[in-house]
Amino acid sequence: VSCFKFMALYSVIQFVTVIRLYHLNANMSDCQYLWIDLFMILPLAVYMARTGPARKLSVQRPQSRLISISVLSSVLGQSLIAALFQVFAASWTFQIKGFYCNDACPGPKFHDTCDPEELDIMPPCCAALPLGCPTRPIGVETDENVMSVEASSAFLFAQFQYLIVVICFNTSAPFRKSLTTNGLLFASWVMLSAISTFLLLSPEEWIAQIDELIPSLQIQRFPSPLFKWKLFGLALVNFAC
Repeated sequence: VSCFKFMALYSVIQFVTVIRLYHLNANMSDCQYLWIDLFMILPLAVYMARTGPARKLSVQRPQSRLISISVLSSVLGQSLIAALFQVFAASWTFQIKGFYCNDACPGPKFHDTCDPEELDIMPPCCAALPLGCPTRPIGVETDENVMSVEASSAFLFAQFQYLIVVICFNTSAPFRKSLTTNGLLFASWVMLSAISTFLLLSPEEWIAQIDELIPSLQIQRFPSPLFKWKLFGLALVNFAC
């Protein structure tokens, strides 16, 4: 049941993330999708099933049906919470200090695109403009749609939501042992939490080095470093809920 809930919420979170970005004609990079699906979801889903049973039998009967009011209400409730916090994260992204349309920034008539390969010759204001600005029109099937503040914000915040769902649905007493007794799951969760925090809160210089080592990851630096901490704080509030 826990694995079913986790996979259901994983699908919902990714669906909301993609719809949020498609609304802006933006998207995550292939490497970001690969990181989430292969290196986050796969080990967490596999190791979640390895949590052992409790040492003592309970007089209560464990849930045996996936299609039941208790299971569906839990999934729908967590889906609503996840979607609500995604809306908050998207709204806060457009409130970043310095993240607004700037007519002084050279537009397409001076440069063809803002894609990562040309960032060295582009003015810094280009990549920091919201998609759809007059000097940064929304393109179709371009790297610019991926290398954007909007896409990076969605990717970095969604990572924490996947990790939060693991804690929410890895129920322990009275039927199973606690998460900490499942060594592989606990170690994976801690490691992925550390990596997700590192990707979000790293200094700009470190993010630039990561982009050089893994160009396909395509994480865009935020115009305001303070926004990283606000996004991290929002993830903590999401965890508390």
